[in-house]
Amino acid sequence: MDGHLLDIVRLAWCRELGLDDAALAAPGRVTRVDDASALVRVLRLGEVSAVVGPGWVVDAVAAVPDAELDASVLLDLTRGHAVRSHALSYCADWVDATRVRDPLISPELDDLAELLRRCPPDDATEAGLENVTEAGLETVTEEASSFVLLDDDHRPLSGAVYTEVQSILADVTALTVPEHRRIGLAATVATLATHDALDAGLVPQWRARRDNTAGRGLAAVLGYTELGTHVSVAVPAAAGT
Repeated sequence: MDGHLLDIVRLAWCRELGLDDAALAAPGRVTRVDDASALVRVLRLGEVSAVVGPGWVVDAVAAVPDAELDASVLLDLTRGHAVRSHALSYCADWVDATRVRDPLISPELDDLAELLRRCPPDDATEAGLENVTEAGLETVTEEASSFVLLDDDHRPLSGAVYTEVQSILADVTALTVPEHRRIGLAATVATLATHDALDAGLVPQWRARRDNTAGRGLAAVLGYTELGTHVSVAVPAAAGT
């Protein structure tokens, strides 16, 4: 990924984390204390890192080198609170990874909700779509774009969604019903979502758990380049509470 595009990614994350626009321009660690927040976020993009959260957490990790500041450290620090750790990948060009000829695609959120009902809850959580239900479609904002692949009977088999981040990035995710995996459906819908985001002038971003080799592999097939990590965890407002 060229330097200009990386600068755009850094700008988006600066705004997402409440930092100055140029805060991630130089190597090193940037911190921001937010004592009103119950969330700690640790970002690494190449040689740049950022830690945002309550002051007691920022102070506690101040002496921990970036290379060691990972999910396990935060897990110990927060006494077992659930940690979400993702590899971050970005796409700079149009790569055709479609595997289905003339797919029947629906943009309807109702079809996305039906797809979620046909997938295990853990899969929805992995894709970041756990709140997309028939009663909760409002959680998918008007800024989201949905691509659901239907079979001949109009049943959803696979889907990809992207939501805008700071009007700069497109957070892309995909999932497929268990009985139709490994035949290229996710690659097809994710290609469509990625290309749509690029056409809209956004930089596609793909998040996958560090141990999700299938998700990270799919991103590589789609033309994404892995550039960093993002770790987040809910914590007490103050140490010992």
